[in-house]
Amino acid sequence: MNDSRTRPRPYAREDVRVQTGAEAAAFDARSIEHVGVPQPVLMENAGRSAALVVRRLFQPRRVVGLVGSGNNGGDALVVLRSLAAWGVEAAAVVVGDRDPADPLLHGWSVEMHRDASLDDAGWGRVLAGTDVVIDGLLGTGVRGAPRRRQAEVIDRINESGITVAALDVPSGIDASTGALAGSAIRAALTVSFGAPKLGALLHPGRAHVGRHVSVEIGFPPLE
Repeated sequence: MNDSRTRPRPYAREDVRVQTGAEAAAFDARSIEHVGVPQPVLMENAGRSAALVVRRLFQPRRVVGLVGSGNNGGDALVVLRSLAAWGVEAAAVVVGDRDPADPLLHGWSVEMHRDASLDDAGWGRVLAGTDVVIDGLLGTGVRGAPRRRQAEVIDRINESGITVAALDVPSGIDASTGALAGSAIRAALTVSFGAPKLGALLHPGRAHVGRHVSVEIGFPPLE
């Protein structure tokens, strides 16, 4: 019989640090600039780890990613590329200024669309048969309500009823406070990178997070 010294811990460590959005950004910068962990490595680890969680929990046949212009969008592209490499049909809707031939795709075939070119019928075609939407629209540094363009996409996905897996925090939630200033993704799963974000644990944002999983992506130890 296991005692307290040998008892397995299937749910990781007992005490878990959390970060505000600002602390997460500062930690990212310190990891890259002072510890020497390359940003592309963090992005690759984040996207691939999230893809593993999505595949394990949902076993999707088709996924669509909401790809923003920042690092969160880059993470989403890695998720899509990884799932495509494992035989999942993958498509991206780029919402923002990002090259459709992003090098993060590594040449893998991912169906690419821009939100500005999609009318109601176009969105219907893109989302048809989709099992999971990957939310890489807005990252942890966003404050206040999403802009109209992002808000329209968020509302459309919420209204679709499709399962959503959010990266770090659901788009529209303040990563530090959990506040909702406007539209916010309602996720069934949120995959946090390195550490949970405080705003994902506080209401009203917590109600949008769904199942919350944190993955290690190569960061140095938290201080």
